[in-house]
Amino acid sequence: MRWLATHHPGFTGPSVCPSSRSAREANGGIRCVAEIHKGLRYIADWEMASAGSRITFKRYAGGSWTRRWSKYSRTNPKLYSPGLVSVNAMGFDWRWLVLGVDYKCRQKHRTSWRAYALDGQWEGYGLFFKFLCHTRGQVIACHNRLGDAMRWRPNAR
Repeated sequence: MRWLATHHPGFTGPSVCPSSRSAREANGGIRCVAEIHKGLRYIADWEMASAGSRITFKRYAGGSWTRRWSKYSRTNPKLYSPGLVSVNAMGFDWRWLVLGVDYKCRQKHRTSWRAYALDGQWEGYGLFFKFLCHTRGQVIACHNRLGDAMRWRPNAR
């Protein structure tokens, strides 16, 4: 997207602006998302795009981070399921992913499944928010196609 190249020179990565009628209705317009990076430095950018002959963008949300694993931290049982969580990215609804993982996998004793790290309308955002999860011993590991990832140790104290 030319706008991203102008505003974040040297950064590269995917962006999407789902514009189907259902996506526009669910999002209150055309909501674009990008995850761009330069080396280990990442930027998540959410913009509202105008419809019409001249497209303009209005900042909706965003953030930046350096890709690296966080320390395992104790989670609040009201926010997550019990245990410890470590992530390598910001800007995701990790709480929602853990809830989905707990329901779709752990409680059903599955070893592999897909879950979403976005509470709400995700049509068109699958590249960013659809995570593939696997159980590996005492750790449940999830990652998307961009390398954003979470490790959850549900039984850790």
